[in-house]
Amino acid sequence: MALQSVLSAQDTMDLQRLVTEHNGKINQGRNPQQNLGKDDFLKILIAQHSKAGGQCAPLVDKGVLVAVAAFHLA
Repeated sequence: MALQSVLSAQDTMDLQRLVTEHNGKINQGRNPQQNLGKDDFLKILIAQHSKAGGQCAPLVDKGVLVAVAAFHLA
């Protein structure tokens, strides 16, 4: 169900304004990178693995496989 079908036009605009303000506050002073390096990718991969309980099960998530393939081809 689309959010616009539940909220009025005014409520949708108010919600978008609140989200924009909130994102501005939490991103204040941040300068995100547009491209991740191999070290950044490995840090994220290790963090995801750690959050999974450190299990040694193979990673079969499509997103992870695509990302690994992209780094391999780069």
